[in-house]
Amino acid sequence: MRRVTKTRLYIIVAVAAIALGPVPELFAQSLKVPYAALSPTYSPLWIAEQAGYFKKHGLDVQLVYISAGSVIVPAILSGQVEIANMSSAPALMVWARSADLVAVGVTSNRLLHVIMTRAAIK
Repeated sequence: MRRVTKTRLYIIVAVAAIALGPVPELFAQSLKVPYAALSPTYSPLWIAEQAGYFKKHGLDVQLVYISAGSVIVPAILSGQVEIANMSSAPALMVWARSADLVAVGVTSNRLLHVIMTRAAIK
């Protein structure tokens, strides 16, 4: 579990650094990164912010609460946020409709959500 969290953190920091590129004037801008829930899925973002990793690498990252995960893709497409840590389904649906999105990595090789019920329900 700890290894997965570290891996997520490294991926998010790397993606943020790549997104900003080598152009110095981009470092003066704030990079808005959305989160849609208080869940472990978004914990690498909070850990990086609290530990000062973003500032250490010259990144001005602003974590922005968005009310639902389904709103993240429209927020990216409209330019309200620049990058996101999200599930793949909404991104794949709009990408299939020719939206200009790029997935740069995944943070887990396991399902993060499972629906469970009593054994009597089939």
